[in-house]
Amino acid sequence: MELKDLRFSKRIFFSLIFILILYNIFLQGLFLYLQNGNSLRTTEIVKNAMRENALADPFELTRSLVDLEKLGIIDCVRMVTKNSGVYFDRSKNPSCKVARWSLQGSSNIIETESINGKSWTIAFRSPNDRFFRLSLWVLRLLGSGALVISFLLVTYRRSVIEEKLRLKEAERDWLWNQTRQVKHDVASPITALKTAIEFPGLNENFKNFLKNALSRTEEIFNDLSQLPENSQMVLERIAPSDIVNEIVLEKKYRNILVGKFSSEVTLDKKEFKRAVSNVLDNAIYVSHGEMITVVFRSSSTTLTIDFQDSGPGFPEELLETGPGKGKSLGKPEGSGLGLWHAKNLLESLGGRLIIENWSNGARVKFELPIASN
Repeated sequence: MELKDLRFSKRIFFSLIFILILYNIFLQGLFLYLQNGNSLRTTEIVKNAMRENALADPFELTRSLVDLEKLGIIDCVRMVTKNSGVYFDRSKNPSCKVARWSLQGSSNIIETESINGKSWTIAFRSPNDRFFRLSLWVLRLLGSGALVISFLLVTYRRSVIEEKLRLKEAERDWLWNQTRQVKHDVASPITALKTAIEFPGLNENFKNFLKNALSRTEEIFNDLSQLPENSQMVLERIAPSDIVNEIVLEKKYRNILVGKFSSEVTLDKKEFKRAVSNVLDNAIYVSHGEMITVVFRSSSTTLTIDFQDSGPGFPEELLETGPGKGKSLGKPEGSGLGLWHAKNLLESLGGRLIIENWSNGARVKFELPIASN
């Protein structure tokens, strides 16, 4: 889940940057549009003033422009004529530079003719008022600030996820080292037991029992040499009833009644053995010598294996939440891994695990799809 969250955080991370760029482009475009509207209105005002002074001399024309400057309608005025050159120029002021980013105003040019026949080119800027520029910067700061805060939150979440992954990796390495150590330490007792089985005089049935138990122990410890991501199920056609009977013989519990079922399904033999063994261990623990039954039922699509014990039944909390790590059935050394492993195995095969209570105890159901087999 953490890896998925990390990839999701990366997408959000880059999406926020993209949204921030789009937001500022949109905001700039909106205010440029508003500025252009202001420029058109200002140009009309100046043109009207020029028409009123079209028959006047250049002095009257200049005075009208100065009045418009004083009113704050225009600034940075420059009057030039083709013949006489510059007549009036206020555009040298450093504040007259047009800044597109801050939108101080837009430049405009108007041509007119005075009473003496001279053609004048009048350049000016239609300034934006302070409220206009303040609104622009407030919206920039609010939008960018919200996105920056989101950006920081996502960055923090990424760091938390990465830290969790780092700790999990460290825990995984520690567990892997511990597993290798256990495997190494148990190898010698297993070898000794193999040698002991070959001693003369052992009962043949007891010898076969020990061989089966050692074989399953070896399978389990051989699994410890593989990392979880490298382990793969080995699927083969097997008869589930044969596996159940084999595990029942291994348990040496007399009161287990196994129904007959001859059909085969596709399973991982080793993992299925482990699941059956864990379920029977739980049933034996709570039944205290009472009867345990294993019933096989099948339809056209589903095989169901019912493990029914004679114990006190499952706690209501476990029935509501389902099997999981740490959810033991009351055994002092229990960890809840048995049912949890069986649940994962069945789900990986397209089936499911069902736990419920019945009149005489608890019932664990293995449901497996037959059609997919």
